[in-house]
Amino acid sequence: MKTVLLWFGCVFNLALIVSVISDDSCGQTDTGGAGWKWHVQLLHVEEAPAHAFQCSGTLLNKLFVASAAHCLYDLNGDPIDKSRLEIVLADGENRSIVRTFQPELFDVEGLSNDFVLIQLDREVLFNGLVAPICLPEPYTVLPQSVQTPMLDGTTLSVNEGYICLNDAKTLFGMIYMDAICLGQFDKTHTYHRTAGSGLYVEHRSRWHLVGIAMYGTGPTKAHIAYIGGFLLERHLNWTRSVMNHYSESIPLSEKNCQTYVRNSNLPFEEYHPIVHLVAAEQYPLRTICHGTLISPRYVLTTSRCALKTKSIFIHYGAEGSSDWFEAKDFSTSGSLALIALDHDAKENSSILSCLYSRVTPSSLNYTTRIAHMDSFVRLEVIRVQYRVDEPLKMQYYCSRYLYHGHFTSPGDALVVKDDGEPFYRVVGVLEDVLNCEPFDYFYERGKTVEVINVEKYLPWIENVVWGSK
Repeated sequence: MKTVLLWFGCVFNLALIVSVISDDSCGQTDTGGAGWKWHVQLLHVEEAPAHAFQCSGTLLNKLFVASAAHCLYDLNGDPIDKSRLEIVLADGENRSIVRTFQPELFDVEGLSNDFVLIQLDREVLFNGLVAPICLPEPYTVLPQSVQTPMLDGTTLSVNEGYICLNDAKTLFGMIYMDAICLGQFDKTHTYHRTAGSGLYVEHRSRWHLVGIAMYGTGPTKAHIAYIGGFLLERHLNWTRSVMNHYSESIPLSEKNCQTYVRNSNLPFEEYHPIVHLVAAEQYPLRTICHGTLISPRYVLTTSRCALKTKSIFIHYGAEGSSDWFEAKDFSTSGSLALIALDHDAKENSSILSCLYSRVTPSSLNYTTRIAHMDSFVRLEVIRVQYRVDEPLKMQYYCSRYLYHGHFTSPGDALVVKDDGEPFYRVVGVLEDVLNCEPFDYFYERGKTVEVINVEKYLPWIENVVWGSK
């Protein structure tokens, strides 16, 4: 059985709160008797009793709620299907969960990275009862007074870091990063799984979200004396980038794609540019991986490929020219990486690729191709199953074409045509070569592998490549 979900972490010292108010309605201290307008509940719609309370959360804007990642799991550590969870706003209105985002994958066994952003199925209408909270800028200082709906109007003082560390060791025998703890811990008190509530501080007549409550202890559930929580400071920029991407009618990656289309910078239909990643400037056939140029300065590939890459060789195709680049640096997020080139590639050489993007996601199946070397690998059948928040599942058949040496490489892109467009969009990236055994060729057996879902990483890609604001 998996570990029962508890959490703790390590405390940071912070500096002055400075916030940029992006919404005039956020964090208003004059609630007019309406209570915490941004406080929401997560209900389990199929638990007994019906619509049982699962967790709490905090409304950040019209589409996003912040909560604890372990709220998406049952007590055995198994994920709960999103269709079985429901968000209830302060005015009683309900919303469904479309998708979830985590800056770092929640560790069910180690219980770290316990923070999640939840995207709602439709926008919230702000009114006298419902409004968003404000987000502070990074590197903020916590006042001694922190409010949370868990305390029902009372306050607890923020503890020093060493106190949190000692309490965590007593509770769980371990310590974690990004922690905040409030109040007085008592070994005789009982543990209460009342997770997900926001931790708020007041600044310039506005309430700001600085953390997420993970659990509480106290003599009873109605009298919480101690709270352990997750400090958001390290993930505030990430949170804004995700909200900005999915709150825009046209995401930043799509705006750049439209520019590529207007300037005829996209590859020809039957041609995909050669982007070799090599361990040093050498004969380009000694390729360790491949990549995809998504801007004049950035190559998209896998994290493992980026770690080994020293140089990049790009063949521009139709004009027959090529160029060497040094890998200036790289950024990673999970299995995906972006390598920054030491100088810009030629924009007018039909080498830039658009990314697959849907603001309103839906599950679908694609028949697709793999962009490899200077052509597409022509497998008889390549089907991709796209499911929101999940890796792509790619089905392929081992054919004579593969058998005769036209193999794939780590970093190869899966590309699709969307809505009748004449060009291909990058929807996935291969982490490994396609595995075909001799008998697979003989019987032409169907095989299925998981592929990196690029769409999941779009907010991060936009922030790194185009400086999402």
